[in-house]
Amino acid sequence: MALSIPSSSDGTINESHYLESLERESSPALSDMERQDYIDQINDLKASNRRLIDMIDTLKQTLDSVTASNKRNEELVVKLTVQIDHLQKMVKNLEDKNQRHNKHAFGKSSLKKHKRADEKESREEEKEDYDGN
Repeated sequence: MALSIPSSSDGTINESHYLESLERESSPALSDMERQDYIDQINDLKASNRRLIDMIDTLKQTLDSVTASNKRNEELVVKLTVQIDHLQKMVKNLEDKNQRHNKHAFGKSSLKKHKRADEKESREEEKEDYDGN
């Protein structure tokens, strides 16, 4: 039987592929060892797939947990922001009240000079003034 090799511009590559395919076709069926190697390889791939599926499930659970925690934290941030705003308003009101109190206590009306008790004339001095003494 005469073999004809297909011709192409790059004959060496096509020739080697053609010869490899002829060798594969002419070789006997897979031996028991080769068959067992394929079965072992398939079983290894199945086990790897199971491990990957378990890992994906674990990652999904972790993601769900982190998402729930993130949602709780966002709600807490909103509540705390509202509380901070309320406290800032209270501080501003108290500062305004304190400023008004200070203005009243230390403002123009409180700066008027009042006679002190020691500056006041005693009753005897007042009597002397009336007596003309």
